[in-house]
Formats: sequence, structure tokens, C-alpha cells
Amino acid sequence: MTEPDTVDPKTVITKIFSDLPEQSVDKFLSYFSRKPFQAGQVLIQQGATDQNLYLVLSGEFAVFKKIRLDCGDLVFRTAHFPAPGLIGEINMLVRDERTATVLATESGIAMMMDENSVSSLEKNDPELAILAMKEAARRMHGIGENFRKSMYKSVLASADNHQQALLQAQRWFGAWNDCPREIALKLFPQYDGENYSSKH
Repeated sequence: MTEPDTVDPKTVITKIFSDLPEQSVDKFLSYFSRKPFQAGQVLIQQGATDQNLYLVLSGEFAVFKKIRLDCGDLVFRTAHFPAPGLIGEINMLVRDERTATVLATESGIAMMMDENSVSSLEKNDPELAILAMKEAARRMHGIGENFRKSMYKSVLASADNHQQALLQAQRWFGAWNDCPREIALKLFPQYDGENYSSKH
């Protein structure tokens, strides 16, 4: 079996870690090892506490979350994306249970930084570690913001007017209140906020 075509790891590193100085790329890559994977292979397992970080060079991936509802399993796919990219960055920052399972839907190649390499990077090259962690935090923030915007849009889209939108928001998110314009201007003098249409 031949391995799938991949992009150059240096190209992916410099694209994802845009603040990484060019002279540090090879050193940063030295903390990774090459890891081929097959379609159907799980790279990240929800509930695991490892810190493995994957720089994926080729392949495609699906992200799944499992929750329990009335003692029954609910599994839903939250994303599907192609390489190149980064997988596992949350646990590089916070050693906690993985929040989702990542499944390869197509065979490919990754560069993996395992837990020992993450520790070595932090100990031996703290400046590189800080750059990597800043990028991980930036990506996590972006994912959270995209999810939040999508959720607000979904909840508010079914309302026909402002009052219905407020009731929908209160139902889903708790204590939301309509706010007089003068108070809103006092709290947020330089920020208009995102607009979600309550009309179809």
C-alpha cells in the first residue's frame, strides 16, 4: 500500500504557526514524529487525557461528541474537515479530558508531538512552547466564537420580532433582558455587537 500524498511539514507549520520565526521551524519540527494513519482510525478519543498534538499533512477527519440523554447515548458529528491542520491543541494547553473524538475518514499522514515531546518543548525551548500555545489559544478562541455565533443564530432565527427573540434567548440561555438604549450605550460605548436577524 502506498502512502497518501502529503504537503511539506514546513509549509504547514509556517501556515498554522504564523508567528514562528523561520529559523525556528526545523527545531520545532524536531519535536514531532511522523505518523501514518488509516481511514477509520481514531486519533483523539473523547474522555482521554493525553496531550498528543497532531499536525495533519493529508487525509480527512470527522469530529464526534457523545452525550447522555435519559441514560441513552447521543452521538453527533460536529465537524468534518480536510488536512492540512492541527488536531489536539486544547490538551496542549489544558490537561483534561478530551472534549471530542476525532476519526480519520481518509488515510493520511500526520506529524505527532507526544506528551513527552510537549514536556521537552516546554522545558528546553520555552519561547517555542509559548508561540505554540498562543496559536493553540487563538484556534480555541476561534472555534468557540464560531460555535457561539452559530448557536445564537439558530436560537434567534425562529423569532418573528424582537420580543420573541428575547423570549427565545431567555428560554435557552437564562436571564437575558431587554436593555434600554441609554444603558446599552453606557455599558458598551464603542461596541455595536453582532446582529442576529429574528426574521426569516
